[in-house]
Amino acid sequence: MFHGKPESFWLYGLTNTFNPALVSAWSAHQRTWNEFGPEAVPLLVKAMQLQESPAQKAYSKYWNKLPARAQNLLPAPVNYSQIRIGALIMLNSVGRRHRVPLPPLVQALEDSHWEMRMNALSCLGNNVLPTLGPEKEKLLPALIRAMNDSHTEVRMNAAATLQYFPSNAQTVVPVLTKALNERDADIRIRAAVSLNKIDPQLAAKAGVVAVAADALKSNGPFRSAHLAAKFLKELSKDSSSAIPALMGGLENGKDPTVRQLSAATLGEIGHPAHEAVPALLRAVREDPSIGVRAASSNALLTIDFEVPQKADPN
Repeated sequence: MFHGKPESFWLYGLTNTFNPALVSAWSAHQRTWNEFGPEAVPLLVKAMQLQESPAQKAYSKYWNKLPARAQNLLPAPVNYSQIRIGALIMLNSVGRRHRVPLPPLVQALEDSHWEMRMNALSCLGNNVLPTLGPEKEKLLPALIRAMNDSHTEVRMNAAATLQYFPSNAQTVVPVLTKALNERDADIRIRAAVSLNKIDPQLAAKAGVVAVAADALKSNGPFRSAHLAAKFLKELSKDSSSAIPALMGGLENGKDPTVRQLSAATLGEIGHPAHEAVPALLRAVREDPSIGVRAASSNALLTIDFEVPQKADPN
């Protein structure tokens, strides 16, 4: 029993993350798990390690071959893979406040399911590596292997974790530099951020501003544009080419989300982004998106209070 209900009740609920119709139920489940506090961690770790017995595998295979009418008469087999993945996703959330044990995450890095590998890397990057001591070097070989994974999502998260290994720059830098040429913008931008954390001068020479500018325009499915905008804002303190990159995003005719994000980021930079004023004025006057016009107007207020009086956002 766990908090008045069988453990199975809580574990089966972990599969809700895979059903788009149950997003609200998953959100409520997530809040509940977080309210459990550190008590949740051992049960989630236990769920991560569940495996089907031979009998359960046989029943699952039998049930899947039945016609729909017959399936409705029998209990559906438990999807242990979904429980394990859901448990790791939940552990990533709970781990933001409570200590996550390292061994199950290391084990998950070698799991046959790519979703387990992806989420293990995410949990490591979010909750473990930022505060882990010298023992984290033992993880490096597995993280380097993950950079060659066949799944974009795994390589993407692996690239993000490598920022926590500055003392292993000799090993990590070549891997990240190579990843700057990956096909997927979501991988490239994370490699650029990690490389800049380890060696800003080398990152600049490797062209991370250009990588970020491209990621901003590409706007991959895993928030590459948002990461790129945040990264360019950081780079703007030392790089004169970061602001032109954001101006390029402001002129992205295909994606209003990118234009709005670029305008908002220029506003966050403030007066140092003064060279973007003409582009922002143009956006206020001509952009078809009300969101872009509003973000550009707000950016002008931040950069130069007098300028918005010359422009009508409507």
